[in-house]
Amino acid sequence: MTVVAKKQDKIAGLISGTLPIQPRIMFLTVTDEQSAREGLGATLIDQFVQAAKKQQPKAPFILHNEFAENYNAIGLFSMKGFTITGFIRDSITNRDVVFMKRPLLT
Repeated sequence: MTVVAKKQDKIAGLISGTLPIQPRIMFLTVTDEQSAREGLGATLIDQFVQAAKKQQPKAPFILHNEFAENYNAIGLFSMKGFTITGFIRDSITNRDVVFMKRPLLT
């Protein structure tokens, strides 16, 4: 599923992920600083979480992975209820990846 946010007929941000079996946010971007300051990233996360709850009402949690050096994204997801559950070194990029999850059954 992908949720797209538009501002003045231009894409201001989007969030994309999977819903079947185990919900997972795969990608989040906000295209301009003003929309980011106004909280568009947080709104997109909220929209995706609501869709996941609706489509997978029995799913216990939602997942997200992030490169460890992306402190802004990790902070945003943390503010939206995600907690860090582990780390791994990506063998392709040789970068650390943070595993995060948030309960859905609340």
